[in-house]
Amino acid sequence: MKNTNPADSTRVGMNDVFGVYAPYMAQFEGSFAEGDATNTYFTKKIGEVDYLFLALDYGASDAMLEWANGVVASHPDHKVIVSTHGYEYYSGKKLGFDANKGTIPSASNDYEFSKYSDNPNTRDYNSAVDMWNDFASKHGNIMLILSGHEGSENIIYHTEEGVHGNDVSSFLINPQGIDGTDKYQGLGMVCLFKFSNDGKEIYIEYYSTAKEKYFRMQNQITLTVSDDSYEEHNIERYSLHSSADCENNAKKSGVCVDCGYVHTVEIEGTKLDHAVSAYAPESAAGCESNATESGICSICDKKVTRERPNTATGHEYESGECKTCHAEEPEN
Repeated sequence: MKNTNPADSTRVGMNDVFGVYAPYMAQFEGSFAEGDATNTYFTKKIGEVDYLFLALDYGASDAMLEWANGVVASHPDHKVIVSTHGYEYYSGKKLGFDANKGTIPSASNDYEFSKYSDNPNTRDYNSAVDMWNDFASKHGNIMLILSGHEGSENIIYHTEEGVHGNDVSSFLINPQGIDGTDKYQGLGMVCLFKFSNDGKEIYIEYYSTAKEKYFRMQNQITLTVSDDSYEEHNIERYSLHSSADCENNAKKSGVCVDCGYVHTVEIEGTKLDHAVSAYAPESAAGCESNATESGICSICDKKVTRERPNTATGHEYESGECKTCHAEEPEN
């Protein structure tokens, strides 16, 4: 390789501080390598939708993209949001390689280079073009790619179609060129992504915390998420994806025979009831509250607590107040 990734020094610094800090790394469900704070993922349910949040290093290597492909493929029932340092240019194109400067993926000349092109500066890391071709376009459940690096006064985004027919929206959000300038005198910009309960709409708000105002109407965006449901695919049969337990319905998966898209759906009404063979007293009854009892479920090994109906003792008033809880006796 003629060049190594200039982000390597930043990566080492990140991992020296955050990668070795257990409380920070504990928030993630996995990473590219032990102690790697730059390539991580975690899952979260927002409303009715399961999401996978995947962070990728700047100019992610082939090995990192291979890892990312595996993570996304193993979460077919999650909508995926990818974040990386640089991806979108303010012209709406993907960041490529600057053939003149031979630097980290950039677009200073508005080029969309790929490491697979005839560019003589062959590299061991991937441009946004490569990330799209080798990773982001290949999965039907990737919906958003968020990035910065290139400064822009406004939010820049464009949407393109992946190989499974799904829409992928790429965003450039980076106010570093305006925050603290003579024109604005510091804005303290934040960008908020708010998701509808059904996941079909995303409300994007660009807001100045210093001015306590929204920054330009064009940056307040409602994004409609495309419906890439199984009805648009040729799925001939489903098989069991995961068994039911005491908290979740069973799930089934089917593969589109035309494009390979995997659709996973819950099987309603299959969630199991807790199985507790014996309960022991948990808390005593109060004047208005029932006693509770608890036991261990033999299926999920979790503690199950339930009320014992009709065990509340009721108030016993004396001199205008309850002898037990001191509640004031109501007037007749």
